Amino acid sequence: MPNGWSAQKVATPADHHAVSLAFLQAHAGPAVARFAADDDSGFLHIHTPGFDGLIHWQGKPGADDLHLHGPGLASELLPEHDGLAIDLPGHGLSSGWSGAPPQNWEPWQDVIDACATQLGTSHVHYADVPKGDVDQLYPDLSPDRFGAYLTNAWAIIRAGRFFSPWYEATKDNAISFDPSAITPDKLAREHRALIKAGAARAYAKALKGRI
Repeated sequence: MPNGWSAQKVATPADHHAVSLAFLQAHAGPAVARFAADDDSGFLHIHTPGFDGLIHWQGKPGADDLHLHGPGLASELLPEHDGLAIDLPGHGLSSGWSGAPPQNWEPWQDVIDACATQLGTSHVHYADVPKGDVDQLYPDLSPDRFGAYLTNAWAIIRAGRFFSPWYEATKDNAISFDPSAITPDKLAREHRALIKAGAARAYAKALKGRI
């Protein structure tokens, strides 16, 4: 082993954490009085009857408009605008729901209202209701041993560039597309957002119920 390194066996993950923490505390650096923060992004601690966690926001502080992404997406994928945007619970960089994501709209609206209050926004731009059967649009993409969820998510994102809904690959459901929109780097951001969006199906069902 490199000079100064050591190794030891531990019995449990908790023991591993304790040993690692003790090592880090023994090599502590200078204290930081205040962490630097971006002016155009950050996190809000939101507490509602159904949610208690951090919501990621980004945009222009002081803007009146709050933009919401659709199910399975994230605020980073929204078009350029002059307002603010948030990642809803279970999406993007925001915390997930403490229990099963709600399929009724009220808990989602409570979070949105709380974010709008903290951000000082007065106009909310809601996402469009997704076209198609929600259960087929947003299948289970939980991580598996062989990484099938990664290839499945990639196939969903790519198919969505050609068909609407993506699972109906027929000429009647074909949509026009820009070849520049199906390059790997363009698809990668949406692929990552879909994998993170554990609450996509519930959000889609709640969004349909809002109408």
